[in-house]
Amino acid sequence: TGTNLAQLGNSAQVQLIGSPDPKRLVAGWKALEALVHMQAGALQFSERPGPGGRKVLVAKISGKGGERTAFNLVTTSNYVVVAETPAAMDLYLAGTTNGLAEMPGLAAVAALAGGTTSGLFGVVNQEQNMRSTWEALRTARSLDTLMPPGTTSLDAVHAVETWADFRLLPPFETVARYWTLSGVSGGSDPAGFRFRWVSLGAK
Repeated sequence: TGTNLAQLGNSAQVQLIGSPDPKRLVAGWKALEALVHMQAGALQFSERPGPGGRKVLVAKISGKGGERTAFNLVTTSNYVVVAETPAAMDLYLAGTTNGLAEMPGLAAVAALAGGTTSGLFGVVNQEQNMRSTWEALRTARSLDTLMPPGTTSLDAVHAVETWADFRLLPPFETVARYWTLSGVSGGSDPAGFRFRWVSLGAK
């Protein structure tokens, strides 16, 4: 989500950490942070209300630029859910099913990557991620209108426009099938850590 290229190019992530006791995992995390609270960079936790009355744990960190939110946490029956931004967390909680399993192509990517139970599994829907940026570039009057407020390097932006006219791009639907669905899995055995990356090609 967003209106400029920086926002469109940096989608907030939601990660799920599996645990047989998510609440205990979070409690241990908070206790560990309390031990190093006097050191620079220690997280401080507070709560805020989320969709459906869910309590969201907010982790904040202080630095030279002031206090900022590091991430948001909630627990489910078997996961700790970590979201980079409040908006990403609220979108996840407001979902009717949070049904990642329904994503077209996910089962095939998971199978090629070695399954979802090896300890680590991630998926990136490049088609979904690229759509908004592509359409923003195609329909903008100029790149200036897509730059974040306060951008000082507009000369470089103008230089790009001398050799690339994004208004000539076709509608995204005509190229959507060329963007891939990617997956990664990882785990460990006595021989070491193992990772596998896969990418599904054109539909």
